[in-house]
Amino acid sequence: MALNQDALGKQAERKLKNEIWDVFVRPLANGDYAIAILNKAGDTQNAKINFADLGLNEKYQIRDLWQHKVIGKGNKWAGQVAPHETKVFRLKKI
Repeated sequence: MALNQDALGKQAERKLKNEIWDVFVRPLANGDYAIAILNKAGDTQNAKINFADLGLNEKYQIRDLWQHKVIGKGNKWAGQVAPHETKVFRLKKI
């Protein structure tokens, strides 16, 4: 099911805001979470997101919703985010 059609209907909450990053978390009806990581900078940035810092204290399967594939498992994500790009992940408890 598409994120914008999730039955829970909760809006994403901004968990991090600074000069470079906006990070949003949205709970989903089946217990998963959607995370959006926005790079507001004009150049590529290296991101290190610890899910516990966002209030998510489990280990998760991380699915990249743009790539349509699982990209990892665990309690954090690290990677590059292009200028003005938003990474969108679906986290499923494991």
